[in-house]
Amino acid sequence: MLFSDNPTITFTTENNKSITIEYILTVSDKKSEYGITISLYENGNIQTKTVNSISTNKNEVTSLIKTFANNKVTPTTFLDIVYDYIANKYSIWLRNQHLRTTSLESQCL
Repeated sequence: MLFSDNPTITFTTENNKSITIEYILTVSDKKSEYGITISLYENGNIQTKTVNSISTNKNEVTSLIKTFANNKVTPTTFLDIVYDYIANKYSIWLRNQHLRTTSLESQCL
């Protein structure tokens, strides 16, 4: 699928309900931090969730948006998925920092 930075998908559920989901790239006032807003439209009702400051890397957040749209992520599960993504990202970063430190310590011995 090809997406803009702000894809919108529409699909029909098994109950023949039409659902539209918007995925919007957000930018902080400082223009250095990117986030995501997801809005779901169903039968005149709107559910919206936003997570600001996911990353300072626009391409990283844009890639997340594409993944969310491909998997039809809704506002209901969005927060858990983003929090898991951030926790995993920093867990890997911390592990790499530890490995780097351990490697340097062994070189000094």
